Amino acid sequence: MPGVISPRIVGFSFLSIIVFFSLLQSQEKNGIIHNPIVEGYYADPTIIKHNGVYYVYATIDPWGGDEVAVLETIDFVHFKKTHINWPTKKACTSPTSGNSMVWAPSVVRAKNGNFYMYVSVGSEVWAGISEHPLGPWKNAKADNSPLINGQYFPGYHMIDAECFIDDNGEVYLYWGSGLNWINGRCFAVKLKDDMVTFDNSPKDVTPPHYFEAPYMLKRNGMYYLMYSEGKAIDPTYKIRYSTGKTPFGPWTEGVSSPILATASDSTTLGPGHHTVFSEDGQRYILYHKIFPQKESFVLRQLCIDSLNFDDIGNIKRIIPSGVRSFSRPEMKPAPTGFDLYRDGIERGKIDTVEYFSSTVGNNRKALVYTPPGYSKSTHYNVLYLLHGIGGDETEWYKNGRPDIILDNLYADKKLAPMIVVLPNGRAMPDDRAEGNIFAPVKVKSFSTFEKDLRYDLIPFIELHYPVMIDRENRAIAGISMGGGQSLNIGLAHLDTFAWIGAFSPAPNTKTPEILVPNPEQTAQKLKLLWLSCGNRDRLSDISERTHTYLEKNIVPHIWYLEPGGHDFAVWKNDLYLFSQLLFQ
Repeated sequence: MPGVISPRIVGFSFLSIIVFFSLLQSQEKNGIIHNPIVEGYYADPTIIKHNGVYYVYATIDPWGGDEVAVLETIDFVHFKKTHINWPTKKACTSPTSGNSMVWAPSVVRAKNGNFYMYVSVGSEVWAGISEHPLGPWKNAKADNSPLINGQYFPGYHMIDAECFIDDNGEVYLYWGSGLNWINGRCFAVKLKDDMVTFDNSPKDVTPPHYFEAPYMLKRNGMYYLMYSEGKAIDPTYKIRYSTGKTPFGPWTEGVSSPILATASDSTTLGPGHHTVFSEDGQRYILYHKIFPQKESFVLRQLCIDSLNFDDIGNIKRIIPSGVRSFSRPEMKPAPTGFDLYRDGIERGKIDTVEYFSSTVGNNRKALVYTPPGYSKSTHYNVLYLLHGIGGDETEWYKNGRPDIILDNLYADKKLAPMIVVLPNGRAMPDDRAEGNIFAPVKVKSFSTFEKDLRYDLIPFIELHYPVMIDRENRAIAGISMGGGQSLNIGLAHLDTFAWIGAFSPAPNTKTPEILVPNPEQTAQKLKLLWLSCGNRDRLSDISERTHTYLEKNIVPHIWYLEPGGHDFAVWKNDLYLFSQLLFQ
């Protein structure tokens, strides 16, 4: 098998990744995501990850808008700006509200599964609740009042709320700033399970050199209260931190504080009001910096850098330089011999079964692979693996050696236990691949197979084999015509399939707008969407248009372009790689 063309795999979940080649290289330099990370002027970011997608919420500059900005991304290179229904200036106005706009959101997911937003509007803190990062959102308080009104602590600014969920499940809220750029104060309170009721009276927990924008993280049992000092409108703004043994302190300022400040050459100007997130064990800091310009108002831009600790737990000072792309190790092709019979290993078994198809009106055949050590007392995942337009249920077995590939992977302990069903995707009385395989009645039968699969074959398999019947335990994949079927059927029935693979899908593939009419809903339901194609495949435009649409609409997927044409050399490699991702 020839080597792949050094693909980089980018994304935030091993099952929700995208392989890019020249596309990302045109937007990254030498594999580095440079600052600012997105066009436009935003500040005070918060971030949450859900179903493989990162949602960045931020203040819209200058000085806030009628709503918050929401930016969706899976790679911090491509962003999609999205509108949400709440908070708005109109919805978040009370008798004690000031004139300030919508600022500084903080979004977390609570143990009850809901998402909560704490946001500053009119110099008051408001709390919202939603079942999804994109809403619909509503005020989390039944009376639609602010969580913390503007006069809660007279003389101080009731803004910049940040929610922290401790590793024991306890929840804390931090907030507060000063007025006229002086006398900043940080307040904190423990929240009850409803995420809006104070468990006790708020405390003044102000650490050294604090002005505003608290952010809490915990590492090795130590609490790190991070925050901003200085004026958010000039180069004095910077990020500091202090440590303590409880969520309320007392605090000792870190020896390396401030960890991020205006650079000597002013390439980074007034950095502050940040959030922190982790990916693959690495922490990242997302913050804003000032965009230099001559107007009287301030404009800020979003930036990202790595956040690291030294051997004794001090946060290292940050040298703004961007971060390496969020990439996984290279997708390596199958090793030599992956499809060759290996002596001395336990083997699975392939059997031919017959089932009655009420769709077609007669008995139909399928092959079923049961894995090494198969036992009727064990419950298995199941993969439905489809053939191309010129084949039948035996095409994979005759040309793709799926039993040998899978046996070898089981021997190497690289697969989750699964049964593999190889059906005949030509659902018609005479379903042999004979005569004119492109005859309209035969082509149409590949569409008819959707009904045969759902109402005849799957029930037969679930009756006669010990397979799990939830969508999370069922996958569909195929080659060429079967690749198109997998996309058409799988994406239309995400209540049936959570794992979908298309190897070199053929022109029977529906257009992406039809395949994925609701990208957000599709992204939520998918466990894995795999799309692959040889770089010399005459049908590559089908795969490329689908990938382009998925990427544009922030639907996590694997896009794997590999050396080869429209043949089993490519498809065997795809099965080797794809099968290892299933049911993990």
